[in-house]
Amino acid sequence: MSAINKILVIGAGIAGPAVCYWLKRFGFSPVLIEKFANIRKGGHALDVRGVAIDIVKRMGIYEKICNMRSQVEFGRYVDAEGNILHEEKGERFCFRQDEVSKEVAEERSNKIMQEVKIASNMISLPDYE
Repeated sequence: MSAINKILVIGAGIAGPAVCYWLKRFGFSPVLIEKFANIRKGGHALDVRGVAIDIVKRMGIYEKICNMRSQVEFGRYVDAEGNILHEEKGERFCFRQDEVSKEVAEERSNKIMQEVKIASNMISLPDYE
């Protein structure tokens, strides 16, 4: 009995090529197909953080991603009326090269959400007892 090692992967978005990379690394022969004739030149930015940073480092593409990333001037959380609830300048809002631990990132996120809740009088279910 021969081992089957050819695997068909459909879709050349972000997941398809990543799956092919790992399949090939583990000894498979992936075949990637895409319904469009050309690779798109544009699209949306990807948010690479947390466990994704470890993965792209293992793939050897972390530095390339860092060098090609979108540059952010500032980011804001706003309410329905457009009032600014929280603002951060530059890359602090989204990309942090060599991001800190998950615990520190969660603590920072919780602090921002607390500021947003205070500024907007937002009520979360646990607070509504």
